[in-house]
Parts: sequence; C-alpha cells; structure tokens
Amino acid sequence: MKSRILLQQMLAVAREAYEEKEERMGFPFFIKKH
Repeated sequence: MKSRILLQQMLAVAREAYEEKEERMGFPFFIKKH
C-alpha cells in the first residue's frame, strides 16, 4: 500500500517535470521524441 502511494507521487512529479520541459522545448521536440 505504501509503495502505491510512493509510485503515485513519483508519477505526479514526473508529469509536472515533463509538462514544464514540454513548455520550454516546444511541440516539435515532443514529435521528434516519439
């Protein structure tokens, strides 16, 4: 149960960091990555 909460926190932090990077880099970077 504890690990599930930790995982959700990690996902939330990763999503925030990803969105920040996305705004800074712009959309073309996102297309190139995939």
